[in-house]
Amino acid sequence: MKDRKNNSMSLKIKQISYDLAVSFSKGEPHLIHKKKFVYHGLYVDDVLVSIMAYDINKQKAKLHSFYTPKEFRGRGYFSDLFRFMIKTLKDKTDVKYMLVDCLDDSKGIVERFGFELLREKQFKHFKVYYFRKDIT
Repeated sequence: MKDRKNNSMSLKIKQISYDLAVSFSKGEPHLIHKKKFVYHGLYVDDVLVSIMAYDINKQKAKLHSFYTPKEFRGRGYFSDLFRFMIKTLKDKTDVKYMLVDCLDDSKGIVERFGFELLREKQFKHFKVYYFRKDIT
C-alpha cells in the first residue's frame, strides 16, 4: 500500500448493510445483537481500512462500531470516514444531533470533531465514553 500522502491512491467510501453486529474483544469475534445496521467503509486501493456503523431514530443519529485495523491506524483514515459521515448526516438527513459511544482509542478523535462528552462508564475491562454533537 502506498503512503497516504501519495495522491496516486484510490480512496472511496462504500455503504454496506448487515443484519448483525459483531464485537472483536480480545481479537475474537462474537455476536452482540442481531439488528439492521448501515456501515460505511473507507477503502484504499480496494482494501477496507476503516469502518463505522450508524443508525437513525427520528432526529437522532448514533455513530458506533468503529474499527480500523492496527496496520492502518495513524494515517487519518478514520478521520476521513468520520468527517464524511458527519457531513452526509448533516446534508442528507433531518438529523438534529449525533450521539457517539466509543472506547479510549477513539475518544480523542471524537473530541477533535467537536463532540461534547456527556458521560463515561467503566466496565470491568474497558471504559465507554458517550458524546453528543448538535448539527443544526
